[in-house]
Amino acid sequence: GLLSNFTSAGGKIGNLTYYGYYQRRRVDGYRDMAQSSSEAFLFKSALDIGKKMRVEASVARSTYLYRMPGPLTDAMFRENPNQATRSRNWYSPDIYLPALRLEWDINSRTKLSLLSSGVFGARNSVMFIGFATTPDAVNPDTGNFSHRQVDIDRFKSFTQELRIRHTMPISGNIQSTLIAGLQYMNNDLHRRQLGKGTTDIDYDLSVLDDWGRDMHFLSRNIAVFAENLFQFSPKLSFTLGARYENGDSRRTGFIRYLDPGDIPLTIRRNFVLAGATGQYQLAAGNRIFAGFSQAYRPVIFADVIPPNVLERTDPNL
Repeated sequence: GLLSNFTSAGGKIGNLTYYGYYQRRRVDGYRDMAQSSSEAFLFKSALDIGKKMRVEASVARSTYLYRMPGPLTDAMFRENPNQATRSRNWYSPDIYLPALRLEWDINSRTKLSLLSSGVFGARNSVMFIGFATTPDAVNPDTGNFSHRQVDIDRFKSFTQELRIRHTMPISGNIQSTLIAGLQYMNNDLHRRQLGKGTTDIDYDLSVLDDWGRDMHFLSRNIAVFAENLFQFSPKLSFTLGARYENGDSRRTGFIRYLDPGDIPLTIRRNFVLAGATGQYQLAAGNRIFAGFSQAYRPVIFADVIPPNVLERTDPNL
């Protein structure tokens, strides 16, 4: 039951180039109750200002609606892998991605770029939560299904990055290429969960009571980075880089089963990450290389949100 379409067009008028596409897809699914539909588009255009400067703007959107057939036990799968345990579970993200880029060739050795981008949209779900062996059936006493759970995340994220690339000879055959820049990020995730949904079958995000969780996760970060490639010969090169991170992540709002005083949380970041690599070309198609780099794992929401009234998260984590 698949129907898929992709249409694109592009061209050039003088110094202006443009391109866009539209995609739509619908499929009934391999399993029962697994229908899905998706839609996406992108449009971007670029303007050359003289021979050294280029401005590019774009906007993209991606969304889909998926009717989820639910989990299966091993025994259920062996009996019939096509079967569904849910008919009322829906999941749907809807995301927009705008971006604006400026590229400037200052001279033959130096290039400057400025990128500003964003992520906006929502991620929604309405589901009957339970194991595969828990049937989602009509209650004979009420004549209705059980209430579903509604979760809604809304994204609002901004990123700005300034980057410069400079190439210069050092001495003899040694060539140096430096990339350095500054990046600023500001994110707001509004997370609402454990909402009491309807007893209906269709995709419906109506909430009949207060949210169980209603929180904002606010993150701000500024980073300064530099990376230098030293080309000692056509066969031997070495790269050295570092990145300084400074910022914080904050949690505000409420969780119904926690004391309001336990909700505010601030996690601060202030550290340097370093890395280095080297490589040598042995022969055509063969090379030997080695390196090391540092990284950090960002905070996972599940690490800082107790899933139920019985659990707590150690703040020292």
